[in-house]
Amino acid sequence: KRRSAYGQEEKVKKIFAYMAEAFPRFSLRDFLETAFRSVDPKITNWTHIFLADNSYLPLMDVWWEKSGGLKPTRRDSAMCHWIVNHATEICSKEASWLTDDAYNGPHTLDAKNLRIKSPTVTVSMVEEFKIYQLLSCYERTTPYLQQILKGIIAKDPTDLKEGSRNPHAVSDD
Repeated sequence: KRRSAYGQEEKVKKIFAYMAEAFPRFSLRDFLETAFRSVDPKITNWTHIFLADNSYLPLMDVWWEKSGGLKPTRRDSAMCHWIVNHATEICSKEASWLTDDAYNGPHTLDAKNLRIKSPTVTVSMVEEFKIYQLLSCYERTTPYLQQILKGIIAKDPTDLKEGSRNPHAVSDD
């Protein structure tokens, strides 16, 4: 007689029971850290399958939720600190492509166009300047920073009207 298929939680319980019996001092954390740091092809074959096609992102969402997410009473400050530190690294790298590492980065031409020496500035350049001309450049060169700023400011450029913070906004009235 065929045995009924185990549910996902039953499989996890059986694997944990096996690990506890066979390797009593080998934690789940040790297992995962060893698996993902390994260079052994027999191990990396499994971890690369897990990492393929961003299949790890739903698990990261579970970790975020289990750490409290945005609930102020349950929020895990260590998780928030980890996220902010990595976001800072990402945004810093993007900014470096326009500043200190401009000539080695992927946006060399943009960086060059953003640098204008004061003797070359003309009155017409100043009069024709529009902040939105810069926006497309910054959206292309610093997409993650722009995503964070839009999340914080929460301003949709199509909603801007006269009197808004945008000096070039035009009212539909």
